[in-house]
Amino acid sequence: MFSKKLLTVACVVGILAFGGCIFIPSGNVAPPPPPPPRLELRGIQNIQVAATSLSESNHINPSALAQAVTNNINSRTVVTGIKAEVQKEGEIRGAALKISILSETATRDTNQPSVTAIRWIFLLKISATLTKPDGQVVWSETNADYGAPEPGQSSSPDSSSGGSPADVPVPSLG
Repeated sequence: MFSKKLLTVACVVGILAFGGCIFIPSGNVAPPPPPPPRLELRGIQNIQVAATSLSESNHINPSALAQAVTNNINSRTVVTGIKAEVQKEGEIRGAALKISILSETATRDTNQPSVTAIRWIFLLKISATLTKPDGQVVWSETNADYGAPEPGQSSSPDSSSGGSPADVPVPSLG
């Protein structure tokens, strides 16, 4: 009788020690997301960013979008070694990032905490292509959806100044 109790205790201790009862994996564990795609940026030291709008509504100023993307790329210059600038008319130096705003919508955020400022949510559909100076396409995206709230906007998105796209997510180049 004592040997059966001892064997039972030994089995329980063994099961607990090796995680047989405690760490049973559940079937609901999702696999980790794949790593972001790595772009072949070798040979690119400068990217010229140009944005155009094919949208009828023109809530986002293409020049402001190009500047925001340029700022985003330049914020990573220490890591990537790549600098960006907004493309000037007729000037082509280095790689080219062409962004086309295909459509855009701006809706008032009904969940805003403040009644003194209007908060807008912008949804963009863009196409973009990054091309090396030799014409090789490094990255391309078509009909991609992006969205961002417009923090603290107190005027209509139809204002002549256009919106500031500073919060629009930009695909990582690093």
